[in-house]
Amino acid sequence: MKFCPECRQAYKDDIQTCPDCKVELVEKLEEFSDIEFVDLTDVEGIFKANLIRDVLEDNDIECYLYSEPVHIFPVPGEGIQYTIYVNKEKAEQAKSLLDDIEKSEDMEPLPDDEST
Repeated sequence: MKFCPECRQAYKDDIQTCPDCKVELVEKLEEFSDIEFVDLTDVEGIFKANLIRDVLEDNDIECYLYSEPVHIFPVPGEGIQYTIYVNKEKAEQAKSLLDDIEKSEDMEPLPDDEST
């Protein structure tokens, strides 16, 4: 897996440049080299993914996004499934924040919401 040093999104090893930031990908991010990450959730669309990432980062939770296209001809940023990974040591706090985001009036429930 490779990472963008600007937006910290993860990509498959065969991708060399971040399509959003136009910078060369790196093998690992310096500040994340000693952190173990776990899968927090999957969301569709860059806007939801960035909203969640911003909330996590505002609460000092290290995280990154990983995506693979889910459509043959995806619209940039949308129609793409994003997996959000968080620092394992802060996973419970991250899940609590995610629950708060899902409950907010500004955002519909995420696809893996079991309460629906």
